[in-house]
Amino acid sequence: MSLNSKFLLLIIILSIFIYLYLLNPEPVHIYLVKDKGVILPVILLSFIFFLLGMLLAAVVIVLSDIRNVIHDWKERRLIKRSAAAYNLYLEGVENILCGNINIARTLLNDSLTKDPLHTDTYIRISETYLSDNRLNEAEDILKKGLLVNPLNSEILFKLANCYLTMNKRDKAYQLLGDYLKKEPKGIHALKRLRDMLIDDKRWEDAIPPQELL
Repeated sequence: MSLNSKFLLLIIILSIFIYLYLLNPEPVHIYLVKDKGVILPVILLSFIFFLLGMLLAAVVIVLSDIRNVIHDWKERRLIKRSAAAYNLYLEGVENILCGNINIARTLLNDSLTKDPLHTDTYIRISETYLSDNRLNEAEDILKKGLLVNPLNSEILFKLANCYLTMNKRDKAYQLLGDYLKKEPKGIHALKRLRDMLIDDKRWEDAIPPQELL
């Protein structure tokens, strides 16, 4: 809106106010506190409330704009962090393929710090520990990944294999059982459970998952 338009609008509002004031000169006694008040013309009181309403609307608009700016800033920051995390992840995977395990682990941990929801990062970090036969660390990182995504089958099977390597078969059975409670038609989990039961010569226990398959 140009300066001339604003000035014209101000003149119109003042003209309406003066016109209404001349038609409604009756005063109103407004009490601000007990036994103390002010006397104001009706139209002036209405005009004050009008200005207060405009002020309140302006405040609401400003606060809404501030909220949108903050939301946009957070979203851009999140996108930037996710992109940086993914680049670190790719660099970490590349170093795994090149055999630079320690460098890969550092890069992948940095990626996980920036984006703790990227489940593939947990898997790759576990692979660096497994390659060094550090089974306890592999177990810990896979359990953290499973907390982020409880239905990620790749993390599930890697953790189950880790338990089997550590001779913690009861934990492997419990892990698969908990998963199948959430996903009773999980074919790969049923096959893994059946094969474990067969390996342990638990023939009768292997029948129910085989029937489901």
